[in-house]
Amino acid sequence: MLKRYLLQMGSWIYRHTAFPLKKINVQRKTNSVFVQNTYFRNTVFEGRNFLDKGAYVANSYIGYGTNINRYSNISEAKIGRYCSIAPNVEIVIGQHPVKEKFVSTHAAFYSARETLGYTYRNETVFEEQKYLVDSYQVMIGNDVWIASDVRILAGVTIGDGAIIGACSLVTRDVEPYGIYVGIPAKKIGYRFDEDTVEKLKKIKWWEHDEAWMRKHVTEFDDVDSFVTNYQNLT
Repeated sequence: MLKRYLLQMGSWIYRHTAFPLKKINVQRKTNSVFVQNTYFRNTVFEGRNFLDKGAYVANSYIGYGTNINRYSNISEAKIGRYCSIAPNVEIVIGQHPVKEKFVSTHAAFYSARETLGYTYRNETVFEEQKYLVDSYQVMIGNDVWIASDVRILAGVTIGDGAIIGACSLVTRDVEPYGIYVGIPAKKIGYRFDEDTVEKLKKIKWWEHDEAWMRKHVTEFDDVDSFVTNYQNLT
C-alpha cells in the first residue's frame, strides 16, 4: 500500500514539475502545439502535431500532422500522418473473458497483475491485452478522420483514408477509404470510387515532405486530376 502511495505522489510531482518542461521541449523539437491541460507519456510525435485541451496520449506513435482534439484518450496506438481525431475519442484497451468458461469477468480471478491493488491469482490465465505490432493495440492509417465520441476497441486496424462517423463503436477492422458509422460500426460506402481508391493507395501522398505539400497543395482540390497526375508516382 505504501508503495502505491509513493508512486502516486511521485506521479503528481512529475506532472507539476518535470513534465511542463518536457512538454515545451517536445513542442519545440517537433514544431507541435500542445495546449493547456494536455498530457502524454512514452509517446513519439513525428512533427506538426496538435493536442487540444484535456487530450491524453500514452504509449503511442503519432504521425506527422496528426491532430488530437479535446479530451480524447489515446493509448497504445500507432497513428499515421495527417489524421484528424475529434473530441472525446477513446481507444478501449483491455479484454475480459466473455465466452470462455470463467465464472467471473473480474480481473482478480484470472490476472496475476495487481493493477487494481490486489489479485487472487499467482499466474495469469487470461490475457487482457490484445497487441497487434510491438506495443500497439490499435493501428490507424494515414489521412483518417475519426469524428466525435468514437470508441475503438483493442485489436482493430483502421485503413488509410477511412472515416468513422460520430458516436460509433469500432469493433472490427476498417477498410481503406471506407466510411463507417453505428454501433457496432458498419461500412456504408467509400469516399471515392474503387478505381480512385486503388490509385490513392498506391500514390501514398502522405509520404512526401512538407515542402512538397506546400508546392502541390492546390492540386488537392480535385481528386480526379490528382490521381491522374500522380498515379505513376514512385
